Amino acid sequence: VERFGNEAPALLLIGRRGWESETAVDLLERCEQLKGHVFELGGLSNDSLQELMAGASGCLMPSLVEGFSLPMVEAMAMGIPTIASDISVHRELAEPSVRLVDPLDGPTWIQAIMSQADGSCDGNMASDAQRAQATYTWENHFRVLESVLVGARE
Repeated sequence: VERFGNEAPALLLIGRRGWESETAVDLLERCEQLKGHVFELGGLSNDSLQELMAGASGCLMPSLVEGFSLPMVEAMAMGIPTIASDISVHRELAEPSVRLVDPLDGPTWIQAIMSQADGSCDGNMASDAQRAQATYTWENHFRVLESVLVGARE
């Protein structure tokens, strides 16, 4: 917003606020400059979330800690360019086109976002989306679950 003024793209923060987010929440609530550009959206239906993601220019996952990181997997499956924290779960799940960035390196986050915004991001989103769609299926999930349960029984 500081750089582009009213031409700055909207940032949608989707989901519940994370733990230890007080500093970010204070900034969002007190910074008049961000109003009209940054929006918090919680409690969305699956259809609403899918609609928002389908129209997204990108997905940002600047987490310090994640469990499975379903939003990143969904973004990959939809072919949405993604920038994510360089944390273990993202390294494990990310397709080659996902740009992994140190979660505490603000200047590199800015550079990655600006690079994506001007279209100079590399990577093949279409093949990554196909790979993610083939990998993260209910059939594969239950195949893995069954092998774990059978192994636990033996």
